[in-house]
Amino acid sequence: VSDDWSLYGGVGFANAEFPGDGPAPDFEGDNGFAFGIGTKKTLAEDGDTKWGVLAQYSQGKSEDNVRTVTSGTWGNQAIPVPTSSATVSPTKLEWSEVQIALGPTVPLSEDVCVYGGPFLHFADADLEIRGSRTQYDLQQKLQLGAYVGTLISLGDPNASLMAEFLYTGEGWGFGIGAMFKCP
Repeated sequence: VSDDWSLYGGVGFANAEFPGDGPAPDFEGDNGFAFGIGTKKTLAEDGDTKWGVLAQYSQGKSEDNVRTVTSGTWGNQAIPVPTSSATVSPTKLEWSEVQIALGPTVPLSEDVCVYGGPFLHFADADLEIRGSRTQYDLQQKLQLGAYVGTLISLGDPNASLMAEFLYTGEGWGFGIGAMFKCP
């Protein structure tokens, strides 16, 4: 949009996993389609360091063929796992999340910079257990987390690689990707 404000979008794959309670099986989702949109704005510059804010929305889905057991639950005993010795047809998790972050971007060299800081994270998901035709709404309260990443130029000012790690008390995430700016 301008030299200090960007809009972006992304597509890729995401995986969701969470443990079962007691004897329940873990949900070990597959790599399902995911997409996201967002915006970044530089608020201030201090020498080579840029301070900015980011807001983004992501959505995806993940499925698992859960082998059920005679008892067990997910989500701190809130969701009963179907009781049978058969494999349930895919259990599907559809999720969305919103992140708002603030922090610096610091250049290490002409082609490499690191960034990070605190962020607020909100996630919402629907879990559908198809074998029992039951659907549950999973909600996570607003979480405070931290993120760190690196951006590496590919020699062209409009092409770069990135890697990012984020952590909250309830989960973590890691992403890698390529970025191409539209001049």
